[in-house]
Amino acid sequence: MECYYEALVQELEESQKQMLGELQNLRIEHSTCVFTISSMKAQMETMSQDMNEQILRFAEDGHDLDSLNQELERRAITSEATRKKAHRHSLLRMSVACATWPLVTANQMQPFSNGSKQFYRGIHESESKENDLTAYVNNELREMAILGALKRSSFAVEDSPSSTDITGLLSFA
Repeated sequence: MECYYEALVQELEESQKQMLGELQNLRIEHSTCVFTISSMKAQMETMSQDMNEQILRFAEDGHDLDSLNQELERRAITSEATRKKAHRHSLLRMSVACATWPLVTANQMQPFSNGSKQFYRGIHESESKENDLTAYVNNELREMAILGALKRSSFAVEDSPSSTDITGLLSFA
């Protein structure tokens, strides 16, 4: 019987050694898992901080883009108003040019065929006709300015003596 107990003790010791080895492996696995979990938590915190910083940057960029968009819209509106004003001025200049062109050409061509006396008369007549035309255009511009003021337009007429540009046509700038 003594052999039986010795065999049983030996078997228990082997079983205990085997269990200690398994426990040692489990402890190593547990340590590895705890390390992995802590490193994953650190990565998650880092990612969370990075995402929060990106969200703040995106919010700031969005605000900057909104203000830039508003500025561009304001510039577009201003440019459109300036373009319309320039278009009105060019139409007015074209109408004045079309109205004065026949007078200018006829009055300038007459002296060559009839002599210097008619040249003198043609120049002074064209000046009086031009003054009448200038007065008419200025009156029209004043009316447009009054209508523009009533419509809350930014169109304004500058009362200036009949200034001319390089071509000799009236200039309304």
